[in-house]
Amino acid sequence: MADFLTIDVYRDPVRQTPARRRSIRAALAARPEGLRAHTINYANTGTFTLIPRHLGTCLLLAWESSDAARTAWHGPLGAALGRAGDYRLDGEVARARTEHPDDHWHGWRPADDGAASIAKDEPMVVLVHGIVRPRHLTTF
Repeated sequence: MADFLTIDVYRDPVRQTPARRRSIRAALAARPEGLRAHTINYANTGTFTLIPRHLGTCLLLAWESSDAARTAWHGPLGAALGRAGDYRLDGEVARARTEHPDDHWHGWRPADDGAASIAKDEPMVVLVHGIVRPRHLTTF
C-alpha cells in the first residue's frame, strides 16, 4: 500500500507560537501509532511571489495508512493542530523519487507501491522537499 501523507500549515500570533509548538512537539514525541516520519518547517510564499513572505509553520507527516492518520487526529495531535485558520491536506503518494538509492527522509523512504495513477481531471499537489543551496538557486 502507498504511504499516506498529511500536510498542515498553521499561523499563530507571535506570542502564541512557542506554546503551540511545544504542544505539537509533545504530541509527536508520544509517537502516534502508524506515524512513519515527520518534519516541521516554515511555510512561505516563495513559489508564487517574487519576494517570499513568511506564512507560518508547515508540518509534514508520513503515515502507514489513512486510517492511522485519522486515528491520530482524534488524539492529542489533533487537539494541538485543529484550530480555525489552519490548512490541512492529505493524500496518497502517487509517485516518489529520491536523488540517490541510499537517500532517506528522517529514516523513512517514501513508497508508492499500490498507489493509483492520477486521473487527468483529478487535482494534484506536488511537494518538493529538500535543501536548495544558494549556488543552485538559479538552476532550481
